[in-house]
Amino acid sequence: MARPLSRGIEYYPLDVDFMNDIKIRKIMKSCGPNSIAIIILLLGNIYKDEGYFMKWDEDICFLVADEVGAKEVYVKEVLKKCLQIDLFSNELFEKFKIITSKGIQKRFFEITKRRKRDNLINEYLLVNVTETGVNVTETIVTEAETGVIVSKSTQSKVKESKVKKSIEGDINNKLISKLNSLLKIPVYPNFLTKINSNIDVEKLIEELSKSKWVCENHNLNKANNSFLVKLCNGDYRDYKRPSSNKFNNFKGITDSFSAEELEDVAMKKQKEGFEKLGVNVDV
Repeated sequence: MARPLSRGIEYYPLDVDFMNDIKIRKIMKSCGPNSIAIIILLLGNIYKDEGYFMKWDEDICFLVADEVGAKEVYVKEVLKKCLQIDLFSNELFEKFKIITSKGIQKRFFEITKRRKRDNLINEYLLVNVTETGVNVTETIVTEAETGVIVSKSTQSKVKESKVKKSIEGDINNKLISKLNSLLKIPVYPNFLTKINSNIDVEKLIEELSKSKWVCENHNLNKANNSFLVKLCNGDYRDYKRPSSNKFNNFKGITDSFSAEELEDVAMKKQKEGFEKLGVNVDV
């Protein structure tokens, strides 16, 4: 008896930079690190069964939740986020309740380009499938969408990535150097990676140059982002720590009285003191 033809594929290589993809990072931030197990399981089921899509229903939701040891409502939340950020096609999910993406389809049809193209459901296709593979025009496919290494132009992409990281590293080193030229307590080399991306570092440096008190008294390595935002807004530009010198406070009080008034105040205080001791000073 002939072995039935496989519709999916038996394995797919996971990209080594998968966790750094911007879409994956957004899902992790919204749904937590356990969401990664669900995404990988969904990708595996898609590639294993039909290869370029997977039907979604309550039974599939239960099986996914049971396999990763999570609640079904959590699996649904992860899927909702995947659709929201376009990791999977929200349009096809709304129309046909299927999970797929351009990246998944592109990878599957390239891997199976020697197979016959039988029984394809055209309504589910997001790419132009040809006899020799797949043609995707003007489509940017992320590694997160495919879940696999993109073989074409890999070397050029690696070189481009290294050049980009090198340039970013040089810029960050210059910014750290500028910061430390102002600060009494220098910041760590990884300081810029710890602060919110919406903080303008150039603006921070500009405001620090106007705030000697912050530069001399603060360790920015321990500063929270709220403080850094206020600093960028110029809140601490001319800030000085309030004086707690009691003598200065006393001097400010005495300067507001004449000599005669001060003598009367002193006599009154003296009288009150004697009365507390039971001494009658009027006698």
